Amino acid sequence: MKTWVWTLLLLIVAVGLAVVARDHAGNVVIIAPPYRIEVSLAFAIAVLVGLFILLHLLLRLAGWTLGVSQRVRLWQQQRELVREHERLEQGWINLLQGHYVRAEQGFGQVALATHHVDRRVLAYLSSARAAHAMQQTDRAEAALQSAASAARNKPPLALAVACTGADIRLAQGRAADALATLEPVRQGGARHVHVQRLLLRIYLALPNWEEALKLARTLSRHRAADMDVNPTIAQAAAQWLRSAGDEPARRAVWKSLKASERTQPEVALAAADVFADDPVFVRKILQTALEPNLDARLLTAYAVCGPEEAGQRLQRAETWLQTHPRHPELLRVLGSLCMQRQLWGPATGYLQRSLQERDDPRTHALLGSLYDRLDKPALASRHWQLATAAVVGLTVLDRDGALPAADILGDPERLALDTTDFEDEALTVPVVIEAPPSTATAEDEDAWGAADLPPRDPDTLSTGDEPDVRPVPGAPTSR
Repeated sequence: MKTWVWTLLLLIVAVGLAVVARDHAGNVVIIAPPYRIEVSLAFAIAVLVGLFILLHLLLRLAGWTLGVSQRVRLWQQQRELVREHERLEQGWINLLQGHYVRAEQGFGQVALATHHVDRRVLAYLSSARAAHAMQQTDRAEAALQSAASAARNKPPLALAVACTGADIRLAQGRAADALATLEPVRQGGARHVHVQRLLLRIYLALPNWEEALKLARTLSRHRAADMDVNPTIAQAAAQWLRSAGDEPARRAVWKSLKASERTQPEVALAAADVFADDPVFVRKILQTALEPNLDARLLTAYAVCGPEEAGQRLQRAETWLQTHPRHPELLRVLGSLCMQRQLWGPATGYLQRSLQERDDPRTHALLGSLYDRLDKPALASRHWQLATAAVVGLTVLDRDGALPAADILGDPERLALDTTDFEDEALTVPVVIEAPPSTATAEDEDAWGAADLPPRDPDTLSTGDEPDVRPVPGAPTSR
């Protein structure tokens, strides 16, 4: 469309010039002694325009000729750029496909051949990823060091190198080195979300529970985490509480936690463990955590107390039963607390109701102890068997039914015994020992054993004509 518009404009200008030239006829005289040139005005204008166009074309041709070397250099650079991009793309394809050796070789070639800093750093980082995938720690570390040297004067590239290096070193189990890699970036004021995620993983791996809790709170507040950080907050708070050295430090940690964090089951269980010497404080902690949610683990910890605490805990648990009348864990805890208060009737009722809702070996064990205390051995034994069977995975046999006879025809031990008996009988031979000329004495009986001596005839022994047939100690005997 533009071509037609310019053509139309040129035609309009040409027509205008022709009209002007026709209405303004004149001559142009050029005097150059000894020459005198006289031409019409229109012809002079046409010659000037033609000379202008010719001069413009000559200048363009001269500029194009002088710029050949530069254009060749740019073309070579463009071709190298295309080749580097192709190698990088092929390297990433190999990396994603799992061809790590070829990927590392391709990235190494690009890093050595390119003159562009960004591509060199990118190639080194990709090569480090490939070496890490092959568990080649030394080569991965060398590639990371080369990338850090190349990106020293470019902050964006330095941030990329730090994040990649921290991620690889953290995956290698070197959390301290990963933290040292990210420390310059953090001190420089960079508050990138990805850096915070890496720092959270590093602090969890070290472990540094206080810093991990702070970062998890920050990510949760900005909703910038790639995962649900609530379990991480609970884990960090619980472990920080457990790692406190003494009672004042634990109290300080507990005060620094938010109210929503204290009601997390992991945090409440940790507090119950570390403050076990203060049962009243533990009871308040567990009751506060159990109000919004009757967690099974918290209920189990709530039942662990002494007789002096059982009464108050039983009263609060009975209020929870009004809103959760069929909660199996709550019923089991009520039964356990009643047993501590020696309320045998309510304990039996609560435990039996708990079994109706869910078959639990712990409830069977409590009923077994309860019936044993009530002098009901049959019921106690039955519930203990059920508890053991549920834990170990055994089948509870019916004691009233008769067991079938065992099939011992194919027993390997029986077959071996039969074969041994047959071989003993085939090898047994009588052993004849001539009697000594003198008769047996009491010492002989003690040596041979009175039970092993056959009945003796005094007359035979006295004459010495008949042989004395007795088994030799240690020799096989016939059956």
